Amino acid sequence: SLLRARNLFPLGLAVILAACASGPPPAPDISGEYEIRTNVQGSSVTASIVLEKGEAGYEGDISTNGFGCFPVSSVTREGDMWLIQSDTMDGRLVIEMYMEGEAISGTWSMAGDGGSFTGRRLGG
Repeated sequence: SLLRARNLFPLGLAVILAACASGPPPAPDISGEYEIRTNVQGSSVTASIVLEKGEAGYEGDISTNGFGCFPVSSVTREGDMWLIQSDTMDGRLVIEMYMEGEAISGTWSMAGDGGSFTGRRLGG
């Protein structure tokens, strides 16, 4: 009946407003160790990314076989992508990482070079 519909309208409006006020869900914590595989100038490269979440954001290191270890300078989230950056002696390393469960993929670029990578989160 019309009277019953009028009585339910405020309840429905309150539920909609509460859902809108809660905002987007918080970003997942991506702390952990990741192993990636890519190609650099025709050679297969394995790298390890270790991230730890602190009060000021993420910190960590990117270690590669043959190219050394670089400290992570920033980690930001842009939609579904995690942007990981490191300032190296050869310029800024930029990693655009996407996660699906324990699998990761994305692209990297540094000093005019770049490519795609695949990998996984270690230790789940």
